[in-house]
Amino acid sequence: TAHLVLDGVEVHDGENGEVKAHCINPGRMEAFVDPGATIWARRAPENGPKRKTDWTWELIERDGVICSTNTQRPNALIAAVLREKALTGFTDYKSVKAEHVLPHEGPGTKSRCDFFVEELDGTHHYVEVKNCHATYPDEDVLRGWGYFPDSVSERAARHCREL
Repeated sequence: TAHLVLDGVEVHDGENGEVKAHCINPGRMEAFVDPGATIWARRAPENGPKRKTDWTWELIERDGVICSTNTQRPNALIAAVLREKALTGFTDYKSVKAEHVLPHEGPGTKSRCDFFVEELDGTHHYVEVKNCHATYPDEDVLRGWGYFPDSVSERAARHCREL
């Protein structure tokens, strides 16, 4: 995990100053190095577990696109949507399992999908949720969208093959 010092940030209580925020995203995050970007940080609950920082970095706006910097947030959102059967096309199933282990390529590898959905008729779906934070502001056709992946890795390639 990383800690990010956000200088000159105006926090929700109207104070200005330096805020130390926990950054959950372990990735490269090259899209987030622009000075002057608008960020959203969430204050940690006072009655929560002890932490090194009082804030968690949640979102950043870059080139008019709001991107999540908290890689846990998209999975929590989709878990809630699946639990409520509120996702079009996924409303008639008998079970949802998070972090389902996939058949793997060989010894020492063990990939998981974010959600495994089993329908009433036995059909199953692997659901993979991605936090997209790469943007392409200089390409008209690509502007306004978030993209994944933002970097190449053997782990990601293996995961795609196993899916």
